[in-house]
Amino acid sequence: MVNIYIAYTEPVNPVGVLPTLTIPQLWAGLRRKVHRGQDFVKIITDTEVLEDSDTYIKRRVYFDKNVSFSPEQAIEVVTLYEPMKVCVTADQ
Repeated sequence: MVNIYIAYTEPVNPVGVLPTLTIPQLWAGLRRKVHRGQDFVKIITDTEVLEDSDTYIKRRVYFDKNVSFSPEQAIEVVTLYEPMKVCVTADQ
Protein backbone atom coordinates (compact mmCIF):
# COMPACT_ATOMS: atom_id res chain seq x y z
CA MET A 1 0.00 0.00 0.00
CA VAL A 2 1.19 3.48 -0.80
CA ASN A 3 0.56 6.33 1.65
CA ILE A 4 0.59 9.89 0.41
CA TYR A 5 0.54 12.69 2.97
CA ILE A 6 -0.27 16.20 1.81
CA ALA A 7 -0.87 19.30 3.89
CA TYR A 8 -1.96 22.58 2.42
CA THR A 9 -2.70 25.94 4.00
CA GLU A 10 -4.10 28.90 2.09
CA PRO A 11 -4.10 32.45 3.48
CA VAL A 12 -7.54 34.05 3.55
CA ASN A 13 -8.60 37.70 3.59
CA PRO A 14 -5.32 39.45 2.69
CA VAL A 15 -5.15 43.11 3.68
CA GLY A 16 -6.85 45.37 1.17
CA VAL A 17 -8.72 42.63 -0.70
CA LEU A 18 -12.51 42.68 -0.71
CA PRO A 19 -14.88 41.06 -0.02
CA THR A 20 -13.78 39.77 3.36
CA LEU A 21 -14.99 36.21 3.91
CA THR A 22 -16.40 35.16 7.27
CA ILE A 23 -15.50 31.89 8.99
CA PRO A 24 -19.01 30.48 8.30
CA GLN A 25 -18.60 31.34 4.59
CA LEU A 26 -15.19 29.64 4.47
CA TRP A 27 -16.55 26.55 6.22
CA ALA A 28 -19.48 26.37 3.78
CA GLY A 29 -16.94 26.45 0.94
CA LEU A 30 -14.93 23.59 2.45
CA ARG A 31 -18.09 21.49 2.88
CA ARG A 32 -19.01 22.21 -0.76
CA LYS A 33 -15.56 21.07 -1.86
CA VAL A 34 -16.01 17.79 0.05
CA HIS A 35 -19.44 17.20 -1.51
CA ARG A 36 -18.51 18.28 -5.05
CA GLY A 37 -14.83 17.49 -5.53
CA GLN A 38 -15.20 17.66 -9.31
CA ASP A 39 -15.76 21.41 -9.06
CA PHE A 40 -12.33 21.89 -7.47
CA VAL A 41 -10.00 19.04 -8.55
CA LYS A 42 -9.47 18.60 -12.28
CA ILE A 43 -9.01 14.80 -12.32
CA ILE A 44 -12.17 14.14 -10.27
CA THR A 45 -15.12 13.63 -12.61
CA ASP A 46 -17.84 12.98 -10.00
CA THR A 47 -18.38 12.72 -6.25
CA GLU A 48 -20.99 10.43 -4.70
CA VAL A 49 -21.74 11.05 -1.01
CA LEU A 50 -22.36 7.72 0.73
CA GLU A 51 -22.74 8.97 4.32
CA ASP A 52 -23.00 12.51 5.67
CA SER A 53 -22.85 13.76 9.27
CA ASP A 54 -21.62 16.82 11.17
CA THR A 55 -18.22 15.19 11.81
CA TYR A 56 -17.47 13.09 8.73
CA ILE A 57 -18.48 12.42 5.15
CA LYS A 58 -17.91 9.12 3.40
CA ARG A 59 -17.72 9.57 -0.35
CA ARG A 60 -16.84 7.78 -3.56
CA VAL A 61 -14.83 9.87 -5.99
CA TYR A 62 -14.51 9.01 -9.66
CA PHE A 63 -11.34 9.94 -11.52
CA ASP A 64 -10.67 10.83 -15.14
CA LYS A 65 -9.97 7.55 -16.94
CA ASN A 66 -7.38 9.28 -19.13
CA VAL A 67 -5.08 9.96 -16.16
CA SER A 68 -2.84 6.91 -16.02
CA PHE A 69 -1.61 7.25 -12.43
CA SER A 70 -5.04 7.27 -10.79
CA PRO A 71 -7.56 4.50 -10.12
CA GLU A 72 -11.04 4.80 -11.66
CA GLN A 73 -12.56 5.48 -8.24
CA ALA A 74 -11.82 5.58 -4.54
CA ILE A 75 -13.84 5.60 -1.35
CA GLU A 76 -12.70 8.26 1.10
CA VAL A 77 -13.64 9.32 4.60
CA VAL A 78 -13.42 13.06 5.15
CA THR A 79 -13.21 14.03 8.82
CA LEU A 80 -14.55 17.52 9.48
CA TYR A 81 -12.91 19.72 12.12
CA GLU A 82 -15.26 22.68 12.03
CA PRO A 83 -14.46 25.48 11.46
CA MET A 84 -10.82 25.04 10.50
CA LYS A 85 -9.89 21.93 8.50
CA VAL A 86 -10.82 18.67 6.84
CA CYS A 87 -8.76 15.48 6.66
CA VAL A 88 -9.23 12.99 3.83
CA THR A 89 -8.30 9.32 4.28
CA ALA A 90 -8.85 6.27 2.10
CA ASP A 91 -11.56 3.95 3.40
CA GLN A 92 -10.05 0.54 4.11
